[in-house]
Amino acid sequence: MEGLNGLLPNLDLINLAIRLCRKERVPVTLQNRHDPNNYYAEKLEGFQESAKTMLLNMANQASGKPTGNHGLFHTYHIEAITLKGMESNAKGNGYLKLGRVLEGVFRSLNNLLERFHQSFFFYLLPATDRYVSIGLYMPPFGLLVLVPALQAIALWITMTTVSDDENVGDKVEKKTEVSTDKKEDKKTRKREAPKITFSAVIPTILVSHFTGLLLFWSPETCARWAHVFSLVTMEAVTTGLLAYFIGATFLPYLTRRSISRAEPEAKDELLASWPLLKCLGLIWHGVLMGGLAMMNFSLGYLLTLVTVPVYCCVKPTNRRIHRLIQAVLVLLVSPMSLLFILMLFYHTTVLESTDVWTLLTDAVYTSRSALFDSVVNSYIHGNWTYPLAALLIFPNWLMFWSVLWQNP
Repeated sequence: MEGLNGLLPNLDLINLAIRLCRKERVPVTLQNRHDPNNYYAEKLEGFQESAKTMLLNMANQASGKPTGNHGLFHTYHIEAITLKGMESNAKGNGYLKLGRVLEGVFRSLNNLLERFHQSFFFYLLPATDRYVSIGLYMPPFGLLVLVPALQAIALWITMTTVSDDENVGDKVEKKTEVSTDKKEDKKTRKREAPKITFSAVIPTILVSHFTGLLLFWSPETCARWAHVFSLVTMEAVTTGLLAYFIGATFLPYLTRRSISRAEPEAKDELLASWPLLKCLGLIWHGVLMGGLAMMNFSLGYLLTLVTVPVYCCVKPTNRRIHRLIQAVLVLLVSPMSLLFILMLFYHTTVLESTDVWTLLTDAVYTSRSALFDSVVNSYIHGNWTYPLAALLIFPNWLMFWSVLWQNP
């Protein structure tokens, strides 16, 4: 049922096919998984089986790649699903029953045309007879996106605070016998609010997004130069993208070089600009994930789930061990690393690979194939996965990577 860019067909069409299959006594599977038995449906085993089915549904939707030819019709507002016949040991006229199901679907479509506009297009299916509506899965996602928003507000309040907490507990006593110096020590000192200069962080933001723009254009350049290095197109594109990503990680080093050459007054403003950069990065991350969840909830939710804890904890520090741990965590939530981790998880759970070396090599090869496939699908079918990662997700990640390597 999953379509291009995470689009889903009308839920009435899915319910129609499932009900007709049950009427003709044809077993129905979703994500190649049977529904839990009625005896276990409301027990722990049933919840686990339903959760696995729903996670497979979310994984297919998050990939943005259609799970069949039906997925291309969704972009033209044509409701479509794919019915696939599977081998079964059950006796009976399998072709006859499947034909009756197909005929029933076509005959029933006219009765659904007037009701399609009242149905759901945003849902998750844990089983063939149950669904999770947008009213249930969006509030938890909203609470998750609220975390970076609250921290951005806290950073902004911290940057604009004016009170200095020195000698707050002392009471000011006006006595003639006390000297003027002692009176000043007992008073609450105040300092002017620090001047927030957006000019200190705008270059980093612009360079990060310009880097993402170059990453978006780089596959064409890599493909043109493939014959020079005697590489096939897939090897040239994937190797070029990996090299470009590694080169982009040195952007904070260039930023620190420019800070060291700046004038003393401008240098102080640049060194104190990391809270503002993180504040803007958190706001942009929340807006980006919220908009993404409205188009492809599974992709937006999975990205938010792994990035929010890391992005909220990132801050520059003088302790090398703390900075190293943060660097490893930030690298793990980068687009390239997430792709490899997902392929590693796929080979471990679905394919059940046991040999460590074979597992790593297969995950690397599958990651390269998936990366090249996303680039090709973006040019041919209009898949949003690669443009979204290159133009929005990667620049936003680069902003937090720059925050980590600034001086505290």
